[in-house]
Amino acid sequence: MKKLDVLKESLKKAENFRAAASYISFDMATISPENAKPNEGELIAFLENEELKMRKDPSYVSALLSSLKAVDSMNEWERAMVLLAYRAYRMEKHIPEEEAYSFSLQEQQAFIDWEKAKDSADFSIFSDSLQKV
Repeated sequence: MKKLDVLKESLKKAENFRAAASYISFDMATISPENAKPNEGELIAFLENEELKMRKDPSYVSALLSSLKAVDSMNEWERAMVLLAYRAYRMEKHIPEEEAYSFSLQEQQAFIDWEKAKDSADFSIFSDSLQKV
């Protein structure tokens, strides 16, 4: 399998993680019962972290860097895909997975607190979460 094909498969997997997190986030914002929201937030954080791990995996990085070397021989779509993936890699490569997971959990809790604050018109419910994020 060519490195570009490996990269495409990995990016497809990453998109699946993002889509799943997005569906859960929509559920959380619309029809999820209050007692289910913390669990859904944990699941979103898990999916986001799995995507980050995948983007830092040595086989992904190898495929990305090999594809980057051949970018001039690619069609416009492939070139854009590789360049965007490389830009994301540069931004994410130094982010520790544990910190990313912890931040994502805080972000999800902040969303839950924001909804509570909005519904009760009491900003103090949200202020602690806002400072953490």
